[in-house]
Amino acid sequence: MDLGTLLTGAILVAICIIPIYVMGMDGRKRKKEVLNALQQLASQHQITLSESDYCAYFAIGIDASATKVCFVNLHPGVQQSLVISLRDYQKAEQLQAAANIHQRGVDSRLVEKVGIRLHSGHHQSLTLTFYDMDLDVQLSREIALADKWVKRITAALKA
Repeated sequence: MDLGTLLTGAILVAICIIPIYVMGMDGRKRKKEVLNALQQLASQHQITLSESDYCAYFAIGIDASATKVCFVNLHPGVQQSLVISLRDYQKAEQLQAAANIHQRGVDSRLVEKVGIRLHSGHHQSLTLTFYDMDLDVQLSREIALADKWVKRITAALKA
């Protein structure tokens, strides 16, 4: 094989691999940053998280013994850190706002927002947003996590 072909091949492989590697590094860095923010929030309020989850820019955790939920959203422009006492709420439900679209004879459903809505007895509610179409490019595990955490919070509310 001649040196020019070998060099061209190596450059093309590098052009393909480097962006994938950089994206992976960014994802791991963001995950560490979000989970550290969640742990820091929990430790500031003397909360020991018994369970937690992470996805994209947010993390959620619960201290089952103290019935408190910690929620961190580090999406640029939205940054939110909440410690929620479940004693102040009676009900949790999954929030899933969607629009039905009819285009070229095909009906589609476009998910606009996913999250958890906590309701108190005073007709007030608090929304923990997992996905917002205006901010996030792609929907990944947010629906499954919202469903899991609604069940987890509902179990804690009943305890």
